[in-house]
Amino acid sequence: MPSIARPGETARISCPVFTFTGAIRWTNVNDDLQLLRRYAEEGSECAFSELVARHIDLVYTATLRQVAGDTHLAQDVTQTVFADLARKARALSGRAVLTGWLFQATRYAAAKAVRTERRRLNRELEAVAMQEPSTGTEANWEQLSPVLDEAVAPRHQRPRRRSPALL
Repeated sequence: MPSIARPGETARISCPVFTFTGAIRWTNVNDDLQLLRRYAEEGSECAFSELVARHIDLVYTATLRQVAGDTHLAQDVTQTVFADLARKARALSGRAVLTGWLFQATRYAAAKAVRTERRRLNRELEAVAMQEPSTGTEANWEQLSPVLDEAVAPRHQRPRRRSPALL
């Protein structure tokens, strides 16, 4: 049974399905909105730093799960989510729950990053395939060489009388 904690306290969660060994830092939703409002209206870097400190673990771990454990990509997505939060702070300062927005933004940003990585990998594989010499062309030249020679110099004509036009 999870223990109950008040805002600012830590709690450990353990249930039959999973065990969370880390401590959870409970935050007051109103505090998040006040901090976001302070950042949006006054440009308070301290307020934004506190928001990042409160929610970076949520965003990073959610991202890490969605990018299949790629830590570098998870760091990039986490940075993107908080950059989006900074850019959209004024519009989001009236929302009821900031963590919901952060989670959705994380999902969208992670999906976009995974798509971008997949496309980049496909382009790189295609470029590598284009650089590799093709083994099928050598076999074709071996078959075409006698045919070309016959077409240029027919057997029934003597080579002295006719000179082929070669390009």
